Amino acid sequence: MKNYIEDTYKQVRLQEGQRVIEQFLLACYFHPGLPTKELARKVLLPVPVATAIKKELIKAGAIQQGSGVRCTAEGDAFIEQKLGFGGLDRELYEKLMRDDEAWKTELADLQAEMETIFAGRPQVDVQIDQSKCTVETSLRRAILCLRHQSLVGKKILCVGDDDLVSISLGLLLKRLFPGNQQRPGQIDVVDIDERFLQYITDVSKQKALTVACHQADLRQA
Repeated sequence: MKNYIEDTYKQVRLQEGQRVIEQFLLACYFHPGLPTKELARKVLLPVPVATAIKKELIKAGAIQQGSGVRCTAEGDAFIEQKLGFGGLDRELYEKLMRDDEAWKTELADLQAEMETIFAGRPQVDVQIDQSKCTVETSLRRAILCLRHQSLVGKKILCVGDDDLVSISLGLLLKRLFPGNQQRPGQIDVVDIDERFLQYITDVSKQKALTVACHQADLRQA
């Protein structure tokens, strides 16, 4: 399958990198029919830059224009298969992307689940600068990853995870892709504290999350 993002980036070198091309393509996927100016506003790009991206994506066959801009069938397939959005609960996704506070109602049961998980985590070790955050903070970090297009289909590394952000990320992915046993995205945790690594591993197995743990002291790297 063609990589429309890489191919477009070769033609339109952007200081912002490939990420803005991905964001533009996703905006076409989730909001078909928008005019170019509105797409530019959504991805925070000047209209001439958005227009240049649009022209290259049209040339590549990923999007088309007619009563606004929208993805072609090939563009849809690329987003769903290559970027990992196939099987997404679009209604939940769009609520979380649109409203900063939507997670408080939409993910209320997930927050309650996290409260139980947090209650069982190991005590902090102040000698290695551990300090526990709240469930709300951990979930907000996961939502922030989602809203910045840094969760679905991405490789995520949590360096030191006494806040259990990896669990929040894994549970959020599980909720967003309810029918997928293999969820898009890879979450790895590196920590010096084997107690937290074991706890995260145990919770991940219990909840069927895609989180892998690695013990390492990065000060010695």
